[in-house]
Amino acid sequence: MDFIFGEIPNKLVPYDYDTFYQSQSEFVVGTTDCYTGKSIYFSKDDYGKEMLTVIKASSSLPFIASEISFKDRVLLDGGISDPIPVKKAQHDGFKKNVVVLTRNAGYLKKPSRFQFLVKRKYPYYTGLQTAIQKRYKKYNDTIHYLEEQEKQENVILIRPTEPILVGRMERDPVKLSNLYQAGYSDGKQYIEKIKYFS
Repeated sequence: MDFIFGEIPNKLVPYDYDTFYQSQSEFVVGTTDCYTGKSIYFSKDDYGKEMLTVIKASSSLPFIASEISFKDRVLLDGGISDPIPVKKAQHDGFKKNVVVLTRNAGYLKKPSRFQFLVKRKYPYYTGLQTAIQKRYKKYNDTIHYLEEQEKQENVILIRPTEPILVGRMERDPVKLSNLYQAGYSDGKQYIEKIKYFS
């Protein structure tokens, strides 16, 4: 994580921070508060010059990465508490949204079988425990909501036409290349629709 969020943007491929902060565009980062289990969103005014810290928090998966402390909070990946934050976007005023999913139509999550490990690993973070336990339901409810929004033409849903056959930690370059090409092909079908989506 230090290499990704330290060495690369600050030394190897220097990030143009000046252009980022001078831009009028907003960049919101979603995280999960480990104590409450609630979604915490940070905008430019919130994170100031510490953008990489909140992105690091937003990328920190349970069991894989350490929690990130920022502004008196202990944070992990935003996808724990809000897997597909379309309602946040709508709340912020975006009535028309393009949502890119990584799973094919018909896919729904099942309850986690490893809740006992969550309690063992994070005994003091009861909010996080609850958020992980309920994540599958939040995800599934959001999928149903998105499908209704799609019918009302408020959302364009881009998702794989076929089930994904690679694992979370896939290292086979052929499988990864095939997945990339499939995603590229699926995405191209929506170009014209997105152009005139308003």
